[in-house]
Amino acid sequence: MTSNSVNVAGGLGRRRWRPPAFVAVSAVLHAGAAVVLVVNPGDWAWVVAVVAANQLLVIAAVLWPRGSLLGRNVVRLPDSAAQRGEIALTFDDGPDPLLTPRVLDLLDRHHAKASFFCVGERAVAHPEHVLAHRLDESRQRQARQQQRRVERRGASR
Repeated sequence: MTSNSVNVAGGLGRRRWRPPAFVAVSAVLHAGAAVVLVVNPGDWAWVVAVVAANQLLVIAAVLWPRGSLLGRNVVRLPDSAAQRGEIALTFDDGPDPLLTPRVLDLLDRHHAKASFFCVGERAVAHPEHVLAHRLDESRQRQARQQQRRVERRGASR
């Protein structure tokens, strides 16, 4: 895949990326603003106001959860993942001292993985819920690596 193409979710194949109309218009507006400043520097206040308004629209577009002004939202896994019965679990705004341990226990019980998006202040306030799970995963990985080494030594004898 080249750097100019994207793999489109849902099995639609590859296609060349083109900026959405909103992004293209925004880029033209910024270029036009630069030209106006060069040609007529006295209009700087208007130029700043127009560019600032455009930036506010861009920020709104970024924060609009289902918005498509900046491009397609991927709202489902690729067909290949769905055929394997996979799902994506994400948990936001943690860790929560009451809920996070329960969620981690449930995931462990079902041998499931998930992505956790933590709020910095909460992670600092409850590091045991951030670090403990990572340390446990690290210990498990080290134990598996050690077991493989032992098995390899036994097989080579």
